[in-house]
Amino acid sequence: QHVEQDCVEKEIECPFVKYKCVGLMKRKNLRNHLEEKRIEHLELKVDTMQEFISEQGAMIETMSHEIKSLKKEVEKTETITEAIKLDWRITKVPKIGYRSIRKQFQVAGYNLEFCLFNTSYDLHLRVYP
Repeated sequence: QHVEQDCVEKEIECPFVKYKCVGLMKRKNLRNHLEEKRIEHLELKVDTMQEFISEQGAMIETMSHEIKSLKKEVEKTETITEAIKLDWRITKVPKIGYRSIRKQFQVAGYNLEFCLFNTSYDLHLRVYP
């Protein structure tokens, strides 16, 4: 335990190794290394941050293209769903005294409207978001 945590003769890596500092020294020389390489360590940190920002920028650009593509797909879908309207003309129906019927309900997030008019014998089914 002494060798791993306290021994001044133990070879250790610079704490800035995560920023690509390749310094390897005895524990007793760490303070000198940190003082001597202070500017280099700051430059390494800045370089690392710039790489990170660049990677994030590329990721944001990719995501932006994906969002635009998805928006186009949604617009296509909305155009299609707004255009769905089914009308049937019912013929040969005996004229009996029923009243007009209009029912609205929701299925899978879409509004459905069912209409049957006694004056024209038209049946309408409309699907809209």
